[in-house]
This record gives sequence, C-alpha cells and structure tokens, in this order.
Amino acid sequence: METMIFSVSDREFYKRTLVIYFFNTKLSKCYHLFMKDLSVTTFDQEIGGLDLPDLKYFSDSAALSEVIVYFRSNNSSIAAVGDQTDLKGILTEWDVVHQFSPNFDPKDVKAIDFIIDEPVVLESTNTLFEVMNKMGRRSFSSFPVKGADGKIGKVFSTQTFFDFLYEHFKEFFEELGCLENWEATKSIQAFTEGFNYSVSMEDDSSLHQNYFLTPFERIPSGSIVKIDEEVKLKDAWELLLEKECENLIVTRYGTKLVGILTLKDLIKKILISEGEVDIGLPIKSFMTENPHSLMYKHPIGYAINHFKKFDYRHMIIVDEDRVPLKVVSLLEIFSHLIAKLKLN
Repeated sequence: METMIFSVSDREFYKRTLVIYFFNTKLSKCYHLFMKDLSVTTFDQEIGGLDLPDLKYFSDSAALSEVIVYFRSNNSSIAAVGDQTDLKGILTEWDVVHQFSPNFDPKDVKAIDFIIDEPVVLESTNTLFEVMNKMGRRSFSSFPVKGADGKIGKVFSTQTFFDFLYEHFKEFFEELGCLENWEATKSIQAFTEGFNYSVSMEDDSSLHQNYFLTPFERIPSGSIVKIDEEVKLKDAWELLLEKECENLIVTRYGTKLVGILTLKDLIKKILISEGEVDIGLPIKSFMTENPHSLMYKHPIGYAINHFKKFDYRHMIIVDEDRVPLKVVSLLEIFSHLIAKLKLN
C-alpha cells in the first residue's frame, strides 16, 4: 500500500506560509468547490490496465525522414525500429535533434543509425508509482511497454499520466481555468495564517486536489538557457547540443521574453525532408512566438490547464517584469508530485 507522506516542513509551508494569488476569486472558488481527492492506492494499479497508445515501428531500412514525418504529424515523441517481437531500438525527438546535423538530408540516412539500441522497457504489470518514479530518476518522458504476451507494442509517457490525473480532477481544473493574461500589480496576496490549505492534508492516504495550488517556487527544475532572437539558427542549434537541453528561451536585449525554440519546433519547421532550410537565418524565424508564462507564486494548476489547452509541455517562469527565470517541464511537476508518494 502506498501512503502520501508530507514532511512537517511541507505541511507547515502549505498551511502557514503559502502565498496564493486570487484572480477574480477563482482560486478561492476552486478551494471550496468539489474538494476531490485521489486515494494513493490508485497508484498501485498496473499500467497495462490503462489505455496506452501503440508503439510505432519502422523497418531496418527506413530513412530518418520517415520518422521525422511521423513525429510531425503525431503527438508521440517516441518511435521504434524492428517489430513487436524483435525491438532493435527506439528513437525520440531528442535523439533526432541531438544526433542529426541540419547539414544533411534526412532522406540520405537511416533511422536505425540513430537508435538507442538497449532501451529500458516497462512491463505491463508495473504500477503507476513504479513507472513515474523511473521517469523522474531517468528524466525520460516515454518508455516502450511489454505486454503479458511478451510483445513490445505499447507506450507509456507523461501524456498518459497527464490524461489520468486531468480526468480525475477535471472539475477542479475546469473551474480554475487558464491564466493567459495576468498583471502582477493586480494580484492580491493572501498570506495563509489560518488558511486551511487542505482538510485532507492530515490524512496521508490521498492526493488532494489542492496539491495543484502548489506555487512554482516549490518545484525543482533544471537551468534555463537563454539566447538572443538575432542569433543564427546554426549557432542556436550548436548551443542546444552543447547544453543538452530541450529548449532555448529566446529574448530581446537579454531580458524581454519573445519566444521559445523547442524540439518540436526544430522537427516541424527545420528538419524537412527537402533540406531547404537556411540555417544562417536568425532564430526568431523559427521560434514559437510570444509563449505563455507564469510567475513563481502562481499555482501549478494553471500550467496544467495551459498544457491541456495549448498542447505544450513546458512552462516559462518569469518575474514581475516578465524576465524569464526558469523553465518547468510537465515531467518535473510530476516528479515533484510522485516524490510525495512513498511505499508504506
């Protein structure tokens, strides 16, 4: 059996020192409505019982361009070479971007030359708790899954866990909504001496909906990599490889947030099979412009709704002047959540 463990310092933080921003009383309403929680025994269920997507396979002779086309047109970020009884290896968006040079045409190289040939494979009997712990330790967001028949034909990803949690707390998230336009000066601070953050916080047997009111300052994350919008794509790509990161935060004058360049941007806009992209153009020609951002004090529930509505997996955290401070991924949010769950 699994138990929700909160340290004394965590509990005191949530009850006494948590600063919550009330926008049009929406957070207040979310706190009082629904009051739904999720028993931690739910995380004991086997992943084979979930609706897992199929793992896409390519032949040994498939060109890398075929995998790129697949990544462009599907929400999946993982593919495989071989078949369900003979997995040669897997490919992810990370592998494509970090191993392939834009100086080559992806039709001229084989996908098998870029695979991870000994990937970690999950079992359908693994529990949600086991799988999310593994994801957090390895910082890897997708794994192939072997079924009871011995065939490796499914995928478990952060998207799977996201859909699972969102569906359970759907009423809460819908009431909370997104926060696309905010003004720091209009935010009302409510220091929570006497504010009952969660009536179930004393009961360590459940994950309460108000966990999603946790502010971003409590979520550990990696370093942020900034780059000026006028830097050439070639140099930006080299920086991405050097820093081994998933995205670049694009700024103007080193402070103003103007865009983000993600792995998906590179795959959809740059790694085209015709190889006609001019890598000498500035990065602003390829970035996602004017990305959404939140502040340290904003609850992570807003990010969950942004992820749902806009289909992205990173939230940029900024200060009151919208200067970017860090980037928090969906996996990092889930890693923080799952760290609260411990085996009894």
